[in-house]
Amino acid sequence: HNKFLMGARVTKTEEGVDVFIAGSARFDLPCYCDPAFDLLQ
Repeated sequence: HNKFLMGARVTKTEEGVDVFIAGSARFDLPCYCDPAFDLLQ
């Protein structure tokens, strides 16, 4: 869970938030991809 949160935070500043979050969440936590993706967008 830490990896997912950290990755999202670090990428939040960059321009590749969707790619990083989607890839990390999908591979690490497919269940979190839905809620996480919605919140980000």
